[in-house]
Amino acid sequence: MKKRIFIILIAITTLYLYSLKNWQVYTNTTHIFDIVSHDNKLYTATWGGLEVYDINSDSFVEKYTTINGLANNDIRAIQYNDLNNEFYLGTNGNGVIRMKEGEFKLPIDKIIGLASDFVNDIVVLDSLVYIATTGGLSVFWDNPEFPFPFLVDNYDTGNGLTSNDISILHFYQNYLICGSDLGLDFAH
Repeated sequence: MKKRIFIILIAITTLYLYSLKNWQVYTNTTHIFDIVSHDNKLYTATWGGLEVYDINSDSFVEKYTTINGLANNDIRAIQYNDLNNEFYLGTNGNGVIRMKEGEFKLPIDKIIGLASDFVNDIVVLDSLVYIATTGGLSVFWDNPEFPFPFLVDNYDTGNGLTSNDISILHFYQNYLICGSDLGLDFAH
């Protein structure tokens, strides 16, 4: 009797695992938050995941969602780092997902020092990654020799920002401009 139950459980588990590879996810990728171009492709950050549009073939060629490894479908920001050939995907609740050649790497999140897991924008300058979050600005040093970026510092209203909810970042003539609900902050 125990053998029959065990065999039935194995059969059900095998069928379940086989059916997972046939799943499709239907998400709304029409609401685009951010776009970055790389190698004749447009990478779009949407609230339904990451979609890749091939400019040469004039078609969408890939979609990344929670089914194939994304920690969160709600991608708010995207940036490409030429230094280590990685994409940074800022999520609404799971920090920054790092992706290299279609594989997901160790994320940047509150566990390793991110001010908040709710990311609004990302800017890369050389080996520094600036991340605008709802909890302030986080700066990480990303060295390709190491498996994950190192926290340099977090900035919030306690050390100079007018608001913790930083919505956009921009570099202009060696100044970092942080936009928030209370206006602009400049750092040199």
